[in-house]
Amino acid sequence: MRACSQCGAVTNGNERFCVNCGANLPLLTRKEYAIEQRRFNEKVFGRGTRSIDSVEGLLNKYAQEGWRLHTMMTAPTKDEKTQLTTMVFERDVLAP
Repeated sequence: MRACSQCGAVTNGNERFCVNCGANLPLLTRKEYAIEQRRFNEKVFGRGTRSIDSVEGLLNKYAQEGWRLHTMMTAPTKDEKTQLTTMVFERDVLAP
């Protein structure tokens, strides 16, 4: 971000002319350009990292909820366990 020397309007670092008054803006030196580029990269990659973390968190939460619902639906109740045990016992032990 740079300010115009004529009107004082804040401009983007890569613009050559002031968007407010049209005055020529001085070009960035190598050091200034490197600083601007580093700030830009930090902003872009910082946002990307936050987005990835939030999506990953949502996916983990969704997977945990799905697994919880799946285990609740497939887990037999106490009566079903007793009934299943009785059926297996009758089939294996009592059958001739």
